This record gives sequence, structure tokens and C-alpha cells, in this order.
Amino acid sequence: MSKPIKSKLDPYAEELFEWLVVEKCKLAEAQARLKEKYNLHISSGRLSGWLENQQQARLQDRLLASVTTGARFVSDVEKRFGDSPPPELNSVMKLVRVLVLELAVRGQAQPELLTLVNNLIGRCLQYESHATTVAQAALDREKFEFLKLKYEQAQATVAEPSITEEERAARIREIFKKI
Repeated sequence: MSKPIKSKLDPYAEELFEWLVVEKCKLAEAQARLKEKYNLHISSGRLSGWLENQQQARLQDRLLASVTTGARFVSDVEKRFGDSPPPELNSVMKLVRVLVLELAVRGQAQPELLTLVNNLIGRCLQYESHATTVAQAALDREKFEFLKLKYEQAQATVAEPSITEEERAARIREIFKKI
């Protein structure tokens, strides 16, 4: 990673950020304040570029802090699960959901993040769809095994030579009554 290029505006970063972001003053007004207070002459293009770089750096710092906090949180949660941790993909999808919400909020300030949010939401929906399909398949297998067992019990009852037809019918009704 390359070192950030120093700017002659860096010593005034906090004050400039206060003026331009908090007070929402215009670039021309910030230029005038710099000239008056510090005898610093700077073009509006350079001031605008500097501010954009500063905002991007601050956003990256906050995002990294959020990711670090999220990683610690996930680690703590997984420790609490102990010997029976959740599936790893499930944990990842939980983090993605948190990231989607965070990016959606930040997307208000940086609309290009909304494309990323849409992509992540699509991935979450695909995951949920897959998880539902897997769960349905497991349920279908259980139903099949249950019906197979009932079929085998009915076959054994039909093949039983020592019972009457009435007893056979009663046993078969009893077998299939619990379905």
C-alpha cells in the first residue's frame, strides 16, 4: 500500500472538516477563511479534491472499524456456541446481512455503494432460497422414509397368513391412521 500524499491542507484538516462538512459552508467561503486566518491561498478544485480524499479516508476508517467490530462479535458468538458451532456459511450470511444494512445507510451519502448493496441483497436472497430448498428436501426425505416404513408394515400385514381378513383390514387401518 502506498503512502498517502501529504497536502498543505493536512494541518488544517479538523478545522476544514468542521467548516465544510459540519457547518456545510461553500468552498469559496472555506477558501476565504483559509486566506484570512492562515494566509493560505488554495484553489477550489484542490480544496474539493482534498475534501473528497479526506471523506473517503474517513469512510474507509469507519468501515474498517465496523468490520473489525463485526469480526470480534462473530468470534464471540461462535465461542458461545462451543462444541456445536453453526454452519460457517450461515455465519457469513449473517455478517453479510449486517454489511448490507450498513452499506444501505452509507449509500445515502455515496450512491455508488447502493449497487454493492443490491448485489449483496441478491446473494442473501439466493442463500435463503437455497437454504429453504435444502430444508424442504430434508423434510421430503423424512416423509419418504416414514411412508416407506408404513408401506413395509402394511406389506407384512398383508403377507401374514394367520390372521383373518377383518383383522388384516383393521391392522392396515391402524397403520395408516397415524398419517
